[in-house]
Amino acid sequence: MVSFDFSLEEDWSTNIGQLRAHLETVDAECAKILFENLAILEAGDNNARRDFNQKVLEALEVAAEAEIDSQGGE
Repeated sequence: MVSFDFSLEEDWSTNIGQLRAHLETVDAECAKILFENLAILEAGDNNARRDFNQKVLEALEVAAEAEIDSQGGE
């Protein structure tokens, strides 16, 4: 797998865009979950990290359940 490094010469939004493109090649579904919830962290309130983690966990659980269901599992 190719790694990703933030560039000190680029601004935040450029680095985030490049990270998004990179992660979409690695795991598009997880990249989608991450970037759909990134604004929670950017809000910067005292509960942002907890709220972000909870939203990502919920989305991953839904994705895992959908995968299990699609494979005919329980």
